[in-house]
Amino acid sequence: MAVALLALFVALGGTGIAASRYISAKQVRKGSLPGDRLKRGSVNGDRLKRGGVNGDRLKRDSVGGIAIRESRLDKVPTAGLADNAVNAVNAQNANTLARFQVLQPVRLVATGGASDAAARAAAPARMLYQRGQLSLSAKCFSSGTGVNVEVYLATSANGAVLEGTDSRPGGATDANYVLTSTPETQRRVAELNVGPSSAAISAPSAQDFVAVARDGTQLHGQIAVAVKNGGLTAPSAGNGPYGDGDVCLVQGTVAG
Repeated sequence: MAVALLALFVALGGTGIAASRYISAKQVRKGSLPGDRLKRGSVNGDRLKRGGVNGDRLKRDSVGGIAIRESRLDKVPTAGLADNAVNAVNAQNANTLARFQVLQPVRLVATGGASDAAARAAAPARMLYQRGQLSLSAKCFSSGTGVNVEVYLATSANGAVLEGTDSRPGGATDANYVLTSTPETQRRVAELNVGPSSAAISAPSAQDFVAVARDGTQLHGQIAVAVKNGGLTAPSAGNGPYGDGDVCLVQGTVAG
């Protein structure tokens, strides 16, 4: 009898042990198996329900870049600072470019007169540039012996200063400033003269100027001028870019 009971106990015990080793996942009640009872690394990512693990359940820095959808990430603070810096630089560059202007080439035909003074007074002024209280204009004129081109600074308010072909740096008297009544021959920023049957050109670096108006407007520029007097006799080039007649060419750059 004792042997029979022992055999029955062993048989039942063995069956229980076998059953505990071969329990399927379907036989486990939902939520009845805590995470600390799972062997580390025993559950693969493909066995997890999509969205079933919240971010606060993940170990810090445990998820690599491949597993992250970048479009769902917020911008990090330093990236925002970098964007602000780029925007500031772009704005500064745009402002600088807005204050820089290339003067388009201007062709002027000389106005004649009995003298340089008479021809200058009769010649029409061609406006080149205007900013604030300051402006630039050019004249081309001839008294019969030479052809002249002159570029002038003008101000709409007394008290501007100029450093160019003419110098008005400011001082104790009105004569040291550019006034609204200052003669053209005392406020030139560029000039050039050539004799009969010839041409000449002046590089911008030789016609550099700086001017400051009473309202604070500042101009810094380089003016290139070229002059032709009469007809040229080059066999192939002829009159070149000047064309026929007594002609002045003006161009340059100005920054305000």
